[in-house]
Amino acid sequence: RMTLTNASIAVNAPGSMGFEHFVARGRSSMLATGSAIDVINGNVKLAGAMAALGSLTTLEDSSLTVRGGSVMMAEFAELHLRLSSLLNVSDGDVSLRDGGSLVLATSSRIVVSAGQFDSAGEARTLLGDGCTIVVDALAGSDHFLVRGAANFSTPGTGTSITVSSGDAKFFGDAMGGGGSSTSLG
Repeated sequence: RMTLTNASIAVNAPGSMGFEHFVARGRSSMLATGSAIDVINGNVKLAGAMAALGSLTTLEDSSLTVRGGSVMMAEFAELHLRLSSLLNVSDGDVSLRDGGSLVLATSSRIVVSAGQFDSAGEARTLLGDGCTIVVDALAGSDHFLVRGAANFSTPGTGTSITVSSGDAKFFGDAMGGGGSSTSLG
């Protein structure tokens, strides 16, 4: 268990795309309040131990910035952004897989530059009041994806999704496992 209050963590990694450099896994938990986490030239991975036993990472009035790397939530790991928190990823992707969950509340934001937002494999994304996702990508590919059996919903008011210089694509499981679900409330 880790608690950050008005603190900062900086990880300057070697930039190997095949490795994770900031990892929360198993049944670990982290609460960051008024804090900043910066990962440069590295990747962030949040993962669980087994079915329905994932790690929990919560940011309150805090930021997670990744430059030159990606953020992945998998194996029932959860990332909660609350109280105007920010997930800012440049030159990398935000990916949800295998039951990973992303929950935004109270005007929190996700900004992805030169990358994509990709939700698949029974992943779950929930946007609360005033929350936004902005993807500023390069043309020619799919940059906002909800696929497989993923669930994406915006039950809050004043939510928005903006995709610039990129495409949005919604599709199901080619193996017949059902379709993705997207609900804009």
